[in-house]
Amino acid sequence: MTEYRFTLQKYKRGSKLTCPKCGRKQCFVKYVDTEGQIVFPDYVGRCDHEHSCQYHYKPSDYFKDNPVALEKQRSWKPQAKIAQPKSVDYIDRDIMRRSLANYERNPLFIFLSCVFGEEETSRLFQLYSVGTSKKWGGSTVF
Repeated sequence: MTEYRFTLQKYKRGSKLTCPKCGRKQCFVKYVDTEGQIVFPDYVGRCDHEHSCQYHYKPSDYFKDNPVALEKQRSWKPQAKIAQPKSVDYIDRDIMRRSLANYERNPLFIFLSCVFGEEETSRLFQLYSVGTSKKWGGSTVF
């Protein structure tokens, strides 16, 4: 999926503006710079009424009409986005092992025992470390 530098502003309640062409309220969405370096004027955007109004003033149109802004944009050096690693949480191994019991209360175990038999279901639950919670009526935990 391609990430564009200039995108239409994400919708939030009250974020839509009055269209500069047709004058209708709350139907105009501005373009924003995802890098936060350029703030476009209020007329750079798109009207929701594509068939009747057809107003769509793109950032490329803005730069064609304002070459000075384009020169300033070219002089900026793009900043590399560094992806921060996300922290990973694990359940304590001892807690996980304790959950591998009380299958007689586990609704999934009871159902699969009727389909595959209790011995096969026990083997699969051990193979995939499927456990039983003390809460929620013996719910299944993975």
